[in-house]
Amino acid sequence: MLTGSTQLLVSMNRFLAYSCIAAALIGPAKAGAQPAAETCESCFLGVYDDAAMSRTTGTISRFEIKSVYLGIRLDETVTGFESIAFDGTYPDGFTVLDVTSYVPGADIQATGSNSVRVQWPQCVQGSRLLFRVELLSTSSVQNAAVQISNAELQTCAASGVRTVKIPAGCYVLNPRGPSPCTTGIVPATWSSTKGLYKTGAER
Repeated sequence: MLTGSTQLLVSMNRFLAYSCIAAALIGPAKAGAQPAAETCESCFLGVYDDAAMSRTTGTISRFEIKSVYLGIRLDETVTGFESIAFDGTYPDGFTVLDVTSYVPGADIQATGSNSVRVQWPQCVQGSRLLFRVELLSTSSVQNAAVQISNAELQTCAASGVRTVKIPAGCYVLNPRGPSPCTTGIVPATWSSTKGLYKTGAER
């Protein structure tokens, strides 16, 4: 008759044997089931002072309504995308009055305190403006930065869905002295402005 300790050892040995058999039958987990995101170094998601996407600094006065623009640049390796996700921060003291989508059908979802994901019902192609953002500052500001980071897009299904990481930029209002883009800024909440996003058809 087996003692309690002997029975425990037998049970453990059986469990280990069964585990080894199962591991041999199943085999190692397949690598690459979720392929790592690619990186498009020459693509860019930026915030600009003008609709031509040429200036990354601008000026704003107290109680002035200011428009800034979110735009994307693509290269030949990314012909189009159906969604994009990114983190966005801007300084305290600013109010976002309105956000207008230049591409109809934009579905904006806040995915975190300072993160957003935008999905479109159609393939968005080429370098172009994505949004116009109207800001208001009730105080005089210097070196006020809007920072975009962790940008990642999903390419169009027609060409095969891929996850592509892209560099993102920083925009400074009333620049003076060292750029605040290298020192970080106080994050604001993207979810608080979600209701301001409107597509062209909704305006």
